[in-house]
Amino acid sequence: MSESLAARYDVQTARWDDAHRWSPAPRFRRKIILRLLSRLRFTSLMEVGCAQPYLLVEIARRFPGRHLAGADIAASVIEDNARRFPAIDFRRLDIQREGLGRAYDVVVCSEVLEHLPDHRAALRNLRRSGLGQLIVTVPASPLFPIDRHVGHLRHFPGTSLEEDLEAEGFRVVESRSWGFPFHTLYKLAINKTDPDAFIRGFSEGRYDVGKRLLSELVYAVFHFNLHRLGWQKVVLASA
Repeated sequence: MSESLAARYDVQTARWDDAHRWSPAPRFRRKIILRLLSRLRFTSLMEVGCAQPYLLVEIARRFPGRHLAGADIAASVIEDNARRFPAIDFRRLDIQREGLGRAYDVVVCSEVLEHLPDHRAALRNLRRSGLGQLIVTVPASPLFPIDRHVGHLRHFPGTSLEEDLEAEGFRVVESRSWGFPFHTLYKLAINKTDPDAFIRGFSEGRYDVGKRLLSELVYAVFHFNLHRLGWQKVVLASA
């Protein structure tokens, strides 16, 4: 396992908990993934990169009776998730170096590949794990300062993600871009104004009532974004 990568995210993920819970982009990604899942038949699901377990918790609520699992490189986060949500099978995993250990009907890999030094190895290990269908979300925007701050190594503009998936043996079932114009404007605003202030205020630390209300307002506006254009890529693929 890449110990330097694991150590970094062991520290950082705890700081991002409220941001993933309340901020508009993660919330809307969860909404999109849940819509996709409502169209799929599955009895088992694994989320790779489950440091903040809000997606898995919502899946458990909306799709009762499924076997749910989550894996992440950050050990302390996995231990905390397992303690808080004992009905979900959590384990530590470096998807760049090992497979899932068993087949799942659906695997979700949301906002993970952009953090990995070898994302193609991660796709290869997912493919070899015998999964049924894979849901991937990645950023497709330019690589902004805030993105680098939170550990993004690359983004996936154009059809680069689809090409990588197909090169590793997946079949792309559905691909869409999302986020224009309001998510795009939001990304530009937070990066072109004062990214350091945004990081201090909204990417890390706790969300007070004011931050939650502002996030709720932006989340509501995000419902007017187009689902065929933007800087967020969502792909459904089959193995």
